[in-house]
Amino acid sequence: MKFSQAAPDENFPLGRWVSENNVWEIGFFPVLFGVRVRLGKIGNAWVNLDYCAGSNEGFALILLATVVAILERVPESATERQVEELFPKFDIKPIDRDPTCWKRLQELAGLSA
Repeated sequence: MKFSQAAPDENFPLGRWVSENNVWEIGFFPVLFGVRVRLGKIGNAWVNLDYCAGSNEGFALILLATVVAILERVPESATERQVEELFPKFDIKPIDRDPTCWKRLQELAGLSA
């Protein structure tokens, strides 16, 4: 998948990117204690990926870039289930405090050995 910046909307008011065939969207969603990076199919009422980035704006950008790097190797035709199964689950929020999930994300993105 390749993503391009798009106009923010009610689901992604702090930044939104859409896949080249307008199938998937990813972006930032504000919550009480910071931001979440969310991914879902355009037009769905739910998201398939929802990672807490906390209140650290710098980490939120790193998290988004990491998830997008992983998705670059995934065909846009992937099912929601395939995408959900690709990404690790977390036990601790924000994600950078979860050593298992964050390490796995970096490995999937090719950012660590």
